[in-house]
Amino acid sequence: MQVKTNKRGPLFEKNVPATVRKCARPALESAARYLAARIQSAAPVALGGLKQSIGVHKRSQSVSVRAAQWYGIPVDKGRRAAPVRIAPLVLWAQRKLGGDARTARRAAYAISRHKSMHATAAQNFFVRTFDREQATVQQMLLGPIASSIVGELG
Repeated sequence: MQVKTNKRGPLFEKNVPATVRKCARPALESAARYLAARIQSAAPVALGGLKQSIGVHKRSQSVSVRAAQWYGIPVDKGRRAAPVRIAPLVLWAQRKLGGDARTARRAAYAISRHKSMHATAAQNFFVRTFDREQATVQQMLLGPIASSIVGELG
């Protein structure tokens, strides 16, 4: 078997993975931005906080799409029937209903009782969107890498 050579020497020497990495990072960030935009459009909207919190988070070696709001996972995965703590619900009810503390407390108990009897269905907007957009994301990732490799070959 013969190893094809180019101006830089044998193929797949140290310079080729560096070239691939150099073009893969922008492609990865572009695909993550695309996926984040699609997930944002699929996210359920009550007040818009969850939808606005979905974004691309970059680290030194990785790029991820995450929801910054803590309730992103319960909304996406669903919730089993169980009582909810009253104190956060009281604060929420006071802010949303604008009534006195007694009315807010009564509303919080009613919501907690309802949540203890009824499960919340999973929305699956993260996984469903990724499954639907998987081919496009792969094309966005592999296209620049493949063209970089073809450029190195010839």
